Amino acid sequence: MAGVIMNGVYNHYLTTYAPKEAKQTDTHKRDDLRNIYKSIVKSNQKNPLYLLDSDDHAEADAIDLKEHARALQRTLSTLSDIGQEKPLGSRAAFSSNDDIVDATYIGEGDDEPPTFAVRVEQLAQNQVNTGKMMPNGVVRLAPGGYAFNIRMNEQTYELQYSVKPGDSNRDVQERLARLINKASIGLSADIEEGPGGATALRLASKTTGLSPDRHSQFEITEETDSGAKGTVPYFGLSQVTQEASDARFKINGATHTSSSNHFTVSRTYELNLKRVSAIDEESVIGVKTQQESMIDHVHALVDSYNGFLDDVGGINSQAFRTGKIVAETVRVARDSLIGEEVSSVGISLGDDGRLHVDEDKLHAAAEIEDDQLDEKMKPVRDFAKSLYSMSMNVSLDPMQYITRPVVAYKNHEHAAPPNPYITSEYSGMLFNNYC
Repeated sequence: MAGVIMNGVYNHYLTTYAPKEAKQTDTHKRDDLRNIYKSIVKSNQKNPLYLLDSDDHAEADAIDLKEHARALQRTLSTLSDIGQEKPLGSRAAFSSNDDIVDATYIGEGDDEPPTFAVRVEQLAQNQVNTGKMMPNGVVRLAPGGYAFNIRMNEQTYELQYSVKPGDSNRDVQERLARLINKASIGLSADIEEGPGGATALRLASKTTGLSPDRHSQFEITEETDSGAKGTVPYFGLSQVTQEASDARFKINGATHTSSSNHFTVSRTYELNLKRVSAIDEESVIGVKTQQESMIDHVHALVDSYNGFLDDVGGINSQAFRTGKIVAETVRVARDSLIGEEVSSVGISLGDDGRLHVDEDKLHAAAEIEDDQLDEKMKPVRDFAKSLYSMSMNVSLDPMQYITRPVVAYKNHEHAAPPNPYITSEYSGMLFNNYC
């Protein structure tokens, strides 16, 4: 039963959250992982043993809550460096055409960041192989063991599987998809459906770009003596329907390439290419004024806070303690956003626990002297830090917001070896985007 539950948990996580592209704020040093590990060990020193009901989907609720908290952390990390005491609204990047390229300021220091023009000529693509559309009928491969090779970069992997009597084309395609996905070799496989119930096996590389000495990201062959041949031509696994390519773009007229659509420029900007520029269409990248940055950051802070309340409020199950997490979040805002300074910058807390912005007051506050603005923004910065700390605590142990009966308490007279995964059976997923 535990294995079945875990399969459902990881399927929910992998299909809902794992495919999302990692951002700069998702990268961490070894010390970050070590600190998370120590925090989980400390959290479990006195935790009792709990029992979950597999019928109330509590495990999926915990994953959803954890990912909502991680999304909140990512937004807060872009507003200010919580650990380095940078003022909220210090600097923010702008793009004159953010539907072509997004820009995020990641620089440090007091130097004036450069302003430049970007023209996107080609987006980076991954390689996609789409097999033949096979009818919904019995497979025409003889029963027995089969094998084929997949070359990824400099590595060659041999995959073996079997065809059973009575298997349909879709049965074998699904078996191959599971085999390839489970192998974790940098490929994703799924079933593409066509008219009349026909299906094709679609293989896609997880990375974009192409090495200069390669013509493809992966190749599928049957150069093996381990099993019967015939899989590759029968299902058309070697048919390339989209070739891998690098992104090609110009910065101030100079041509550059990148294996990814997401990259950094001069350690100052993080760019994300979204579409190809039209003829004579350019995107100007630069930094906003301090006043513009402050206004944008306040809006982002308020929107992320309200969005988190909406996200956790949308988790509907008997096991999830919605009131607990909502009350804790609103308490952070109520304790931080008090005083005349907060009111004068246009931020207010409504009776429903949501934050509201008075645009007139916010724009008026942005026009005052920098030293006075810094003092007025201190409660807002404190709120951002407190909200970040709360989100870290939520992502560390989302199971604390799940109804879970106590099975047994620890025997504190005997020291037990710390187990970082005892928080819950699902806390291993707390380390995603850290490794």
